Order: sequence, then C-alpha cells, then structure tokens
Amino acid sequence: MSAARPAQTDEQRRRNLRTALVLASIVAAFFFGIMLKYWALNA
Repeated sequence: MSAARPAQTDEQRRRNLRTALVLASIVAAFFFGIMLKYWALNA
C-alpha cells in the first residue's frame, strides 16, 4: 500500500512553478536558437 501524499504548500507550488518556467525557457531558447541557426545558414 502506498501512503497518501501530503498536500503541497503554497511555497512548494510556487517553487515548482518557477522551476517549470525556468526549464521551459531553456527549452524555448534552444528551440529558437536551432531555428535561427538553420534560418541563417539557408538564407
């Protein structure tokens, strides 16, 4: 049997949201960097 997880506090939720936003911005930067590279090489 698995124990029930305690509810997240507002602080934990804020920290998780901040981490998710940081990771999403890193992914977006890589994506746009690759797109820019291919656009620059083909132009």
